[in-house]
Amino acid sequence: MKKITAIGIIPFSAMMLLAGCNDKEEVNSAPPVGQSESTENTAGEKEAQEKKAGFTYKIFNLDAEYEKGSYEVEFETLDSKTEASIDDGLENKKLEGDEAMRKLNTTLSKLNISSETPEKEVISEVVKAFGLNENYKDIELEIQYSDNKTKEYQAKGK
Repeated sequence: MKKITAIGIIPFSAMMLLAGCNDKEEVNSAPPVGQSESTENTAGEKEAQEKKAGFTYKIFNLDAEYEKGSYEVEFETLDSKTEASIDDGLENKKLEGDEAMRKLNTTLSKLNISSETPEKEVISEVVKAFGLNENYKDIELEIQYSDNKTKEYQAKGK
């Protein structure tokens, strides 16, 4: 009987020993070179993304009034949240969120302006970039640049 107990204890002990070594924790492999485990955007990463997008405006608000409608753009980046909308009263189209952001990424990246650019040149660049008609009644524009300078621009129709 002692032999049977001893024979049964040895495999049982080996099984328990092996089971004790396996804690069933999955080990994830390291991310490929160039990728980060963290999905949070640090301030540096956000700035790099803005530069990659081609512009670094924190606020860009445009209101162009025409005889038969208006064209309005609102873009704001506050902390880690970005809001964008385009209300094209001339074509009766409205874009918000990601759809507006895609259009603004393309359009704002065409602009080559800074807080030091003269007002007339800023208005001209904005009208050209957005493909607006130069026969506006008036245009109001507010831009907060990456250097935290906020500028307001106005122009009356031609």
